[in-house]
Amino acid sequence: PDKIAFAFLDGDYYRSVADPIKLISNRLQNGATVIVDDYANPALPGAARATDEWLKGRSYSLRVEHSLAIIYVKR
Repeated sequence: PDKIAFAFLDGDYYRSVADPIKLISNRLQNGATVIVDDYANPALPGAARATDEWLKGRSYSLRVEHSLAIIYVKR
């Protein structure tokens, strides 16, 4: 879709999170929510690395609950 209000990414590894997050990045609406599964899972550090790299330079808010990264897009 042209505009995305909600995305749930469950890729586990670096590339499987980094690729889709780049694909949706320019389509995220103001107020959108992006959830990345396994962000805080020490057995799958690639999910956190890809998410953290994508968040650099963006003023989105990040909250971590259990193993999920919950990102609120504010433009």
